[in-house]
Amino acid sequence: MIFDQGSQGLGSTVLIANGIYDLICSLCALFFPLFSPHLKMFVRDDQDPAVQRLMAYWIFTYGAVRLVVGVQGYCMPIAALTYFVEALCVAHEGFCGSMVTWKSAFVALFSVVLGFVFLRLIEN
Repeated sequence: MIFDQGSQGLGSTVLIANGIYDLICSLCALFFPLFSPHLKMFVRDDQDPAVQRLMAYWIFTYGAVRLVVGVQGYCMPIAALTYFVEALCVAHEGFCGSMVTWKSAFVALFSVVLGFVFLRLIEN
């Protein structure tokens, strides 16, 4: 089965990789906003620089949490929570029209799936 004992190690690896990706993306959003995949989700390219910085700080925050949980190998509920919060916020912005709908829907769906994967890892 996909969620056997070895999946704890795989779950930690996914969290570490995703945490590093988020940290890199947050730094990219801070220093190279034109190349940020997260900022490209917004409908308008001319976002207020304060909004861009706050988005970068938020990405950094949940990336750091995912990285620490992945390295420590426990507190999976917190990791799952970061994905559910991300899904909720991105879906809300997509419905409000500030983010490209299909991009926000993809990120929200993928985040919910990852959240449930990490919740399932808790049960094993």
